[in-house]
Amino acid sequence: MAPPPRVDALNGADNQRLPREPESQTRIIHPVNAPLAPGAPIDISTHVPAPGEQFNYNICTVAYSFTDANGTGYAVTASHCGREGDLVWAGQGNNKFRWPAEPIGTFVYSDLYTLNSSDLDVAIIELNANAYDASLAGGADAAVHPMPTAIAERLDFLPEQVCKNGRITGTTCGHTTASQALGKLNTHDGAVLNARSARAALCATTGDSGGPVYTEINGEKVIVGLVSGTTTQQATHQCHLEESGHNAGDSAGEDISVSYTPATEFQRIINAVVPEAAANTETW
Repeated sequence: MAPPPRVDALNGADNQRLPREPESQTRIIHPVNAPLAPGAPIDISTHVPAPGEQFNYNICTVAYSFTDANGTGYAVTASHCGREGDLVWAGQGNNKFRWPAEPIGTFVYSDLYTLNSSDLDVAIIELNANAYDASLAGGADAAVHPMPTAIAERLDFLPEQVCKNGRITGTTCGHTTASQALGKLNTHDGAVLNARSARAALCATTGDSGGPVYTEINGEKVIVGLVSGTTTQQATHQCHLEESGHNAGDSAGEDISVSYTPATEFQRIINAVVPEAAANTETW
């Protein structure tokens, strides 16, 4: 199995701060239905494997999911996890590809691979009926840190403190160190892509890509971004996991940080690709 895309996000001297327009209100989206939990593990392949076939697949994490006015389900993850047409499968707790199985969805949009890319590491998966039957836990911390689906469509500024939930390292927390910078995103197959993202001093690793980055707003856990990549990390880095193996707390250390795509940016793409999302909004 080839490793999923690895990224060295926001490295190098060519990072540029991008101006942010001031926002007048905070607006939170609550999907009417969420077929997959934030942090759900997914596997991605280019085709349906034949019995006994050796093939490559990527492992990633779902940021959140929703349905449209017709009841069709969608999931949001990182663009570098897959391209349009790639198949999505229910991920397993042991990170092994389950077979036999049926795909639960298909990539219908992947921004970094589109002709007119917005340089955002975000992709949209259209889910099928199998997604509703799949037993998908909400990432490594589902049982300990259950999380509702609420997304920040508009914020005055990115929060100082954030956490992330990924299928491999679970929940890790830290502080935002940079907002809206343009950097290079390096995938495992040698591609170098431009990606706009923020950065936070928290830990993640391969497989956590696409997972929700969240903070607490008015007492509610709200998704403010999704995991894009990590800075180069030591091979022995284990995210300082506690004995449970699922909660790294605030101990990311200085040798690793995470780049994340802000929800205030990628939600504009979601709204354009799926204009009739069934959701309630809260504004203050």
